[in-house]
Amino acid sequence: MSVSIKTLGIDRLNVDERLALVEEVWATICADAKAFPLTDEQRAELDRRVADDDSFPEDVVPWDEGVKVTLALSKRRVEFFKAQAQKHNTQYQRMRAPALYSTRPL
Repeated sequence: MSVSIKTLGIDRLNVDERLALVEEVWATICADAKAFPLTDEQRAELDRRVADDDSFPEDVVPWDEGVKVTLALSKRRVEFFKAQAQKHNTQYQRMRAPALYSTRPL
């Protein structure tokens, strides 16, 4: 039997349940940082963006104007995101903390 939305019963979930499931699945993918190795060019671009962000801390962009980027993070960094998210009553995937994406130590 092949895996599909129907065979797993996902099609019977309501929208909120499906969104929650997507978040859980995505979190399991993100937890495997080795599955998403960054190239030197990607790492350099992230470091450039962090430096730019650090230079203009008051330059905040609303989420709807931002660009989504998939990143590989160490388990330690994900745990940090989760702890901070819990403190701020939000989901860790929604936190904006570009300094954590840099090659600089945490």
